[in-house]
Amino acid sequence: MAMHLCPQAKVIKGDMNLYAKLSHKVTSVIEEKAPVMEKASIDEFYLDITGMDKFYGGYTWTDELAHLVTKETGLPISFALSVNKTVSKIATGEGKPLGNLEVPQVKVQSFLNPLSIRKIPMLGEVTFNLLSRIGIRNIQTLSEMPAEILQQMIGKNGLELWKKANGIDNHPVEPYRERKSISKEHTFEQDTIDIP
Repeated sequence: MAMHLCPQAKVIKGDMNLYAKLSHKVTSVIEEKAPVMEKASIDEFYLDITGMDKFYGGYTWTDELAHLVTKETGLPISFALSVNKTVSKIATGEGKPLGNLEVPQVKVQSFLNPLSIRKIPMLGEVTFNLLSRIGIRNIQTLSEMPAEILQQMIGKNGLELWKKANGIDNHPVEPYRERKSISKEHTFEQDTIDIP
């Protein structure tokens, strides 16, 4: 469909081996410097730099880390500093491609309010359409809805959406540990020497 709509487009095949290699390189650079790092995907990381501001400005430290990653890998880095993972993720998206934002606690709601609810992580097309039909298209409107109503409409995810719209996310940054291997085993009721 894309080629039909844009026949002059150049199609470039992805190189997952290269992506994985670069992701590992980025991970190594960040892991060496960051006090707590969570690797959320091949190209997304969360850092908990609580306390770093006592020795260094949090923004300055993060900016220097981003420059180091670029120097070591040649890859551009976008980042955002904020009070939790949800606000940081949204702010990073708003700052791309190379904008780096800082959204302190006092500015969280004013930052979120004008944005489309589409910017909220994990809000899918079905939920977007449901909320749009009743006039909820920006985060401010969603944040002002009673949480109980959202929960009745959407279920348990309604409360999570309301929290995200209000800049609330208590999920900690989970320290990253690289998996060394993948194994699969079965426990049988009786011992066996049968090899499948």
